[in-house]
Amino acid sequence: MRICAGCGAALQSARALFYLNLAEADINKGEYDQAGEHQSRADQIILTLSNEERERYLLTARAFWLQSSIHYGKGNMDRAKDELLDAQRGLEGKPAGSVLLADVLNRLGNISYYEGDSDSALAYYQQSADIAINEAANAIAAKAISNIGNVYVGRGEIDVAAAYYTRGLAYAEQAGVAALAHAYSTLTWLHSNYGPFNLALDYAAKAFALVGEVENLDTRTLTITQVAAAHLKYGNLEQAEQYLREAYALVQRTGNRLVEEQVLAELAELLRQKDDYEAWQSYVIKAFRASANSPLLRKESALQLIIYYIKQQDLDRARRVLQGMKSSHEQTGNLGGREAALINQAAALLDTVEGSWQRARQHFELAINSGALTRYELAIIWQDYATMLCEQDKHEPDREIYVKAFDAVEHAANLLQQLGLSHRSAALAAILPAQTSIPQPTLPVILIRSAPLANPPIPNPLLLAT
Repeated sequence: MRICAGCGAALQSARALFYLNLAEADINKGEYDQAGEHQSRADQIILTLSNEERERYLLTARAFWLQSSIHYGKGNMDRAKDELLDAQRGLEGKPAGSVLLADVLNRLGNISYYEGDSDSALAYYQQSADIAINEAANAIAAKAISNIGNVYVGRGEIDVAAAYYTRGLAYAEQAGVAALAHAYSTLTWLHSNYGPFNLALDYAAKAFALVGEVENLDTRTLTITQVAAAHLKYGNLEQAEQYLREAYALVQRTGNRLVEEQVLAELAELLRQKDDYEAWQSYVIKAFRASANSPLLRKESALQLIIYYIKQQDLDRARRVLQGMKSSHEQTGNLGGREAALINQAAALLDTVEGSWQRARQHFELAINSGALTRYELAIIWQDYATMLCEQDKHEPDREIYVKAFDAVEHAANLLQQLGLSHRSAALAAILPAQTSIPQPTLPVILIRSAPLANPPIPNPLLLAT
């Protein structure tokens, strides 16, 4: 009887593992509801097992991990975090669970990153990387190290970030296709925002060549989106649209809200550049709604929405959105960094169209000097600053103001040349002649979305590696 009982327990453990494996496959396909059904079946079986059987196969910890992945994919960050913390407690001190623990810690880092807590994110990523390297889990090591780079991007330490991205690539080359595609897309992001742009396009081509082999649809979608963003910045609108339509079709299948926000935001910028203002409005608002679960993405989407309302001359709505950005930022207690730079940029654009020149100058300079914007974004904001100064000079003629405007144009042109986008600097000369109407600010392509977080859902403020 004892042998039969043991066989029965082993059979039940095997059934639980079977449903957990099905749930994991569903998650990779973005089928979160079906994953939840398989997860529920596994949970029911796990509850009938002894603690010894659960621990032998790490069933409880794995169930917490997969449940967190479902919540994470749906954008329910608070619930995902609770499940991850339970998984962490169940895995610590268990050598057999080290690789899964590294994945859990990386995901906890992503959630901290999106909550705006870069210190906690960095600590989680470092722990994840250390464990993954020790266990020769190269794919997880590549993700965690790449995400460390994202944190340093947010702090303005680009050389440090680039070193981590390069190190992450070395581990990705020893891992699978998904890790390598993500590493290439991260380097695409880096070089499309800091130059040289020819490298961005080279890495974009390498990333896209691999996406068909990437099993996880969120990773595939974010990779394609990052490739599209590079072409959008370069001015290849037709190519960018082709990639974005493909990414949009994928995200419609998965329903991952954080991935969806990034795709929608890039589509909105594409439509703005094509002067399709009706469609632009639709995608800007959709992106804003999809960003609800991330304070950082919310501010990036809010900036795009403000620019849309400015274009429509609906300044009251633009001001309300700006006030919402400020209130949300004050509640976090973090008054510096990228979020503050985005708020100052939005305020500067609104001040410009309202003719509040001194306040506009102050807000432009705060954003420019924040150290939190990329080289590409700085080129755009210097261009907007020059436009504002020319508008002020038109209303309050002053040689000093015009000289400042000329200096701002030179800054923008130099940054574009450093990026390898000299073909885009020719249009800058048109800013300097006297304006005949209130200028419409250039939409800052802030679709850096912080860089690509590894563990897909979640930089692209960057692409966070999931």
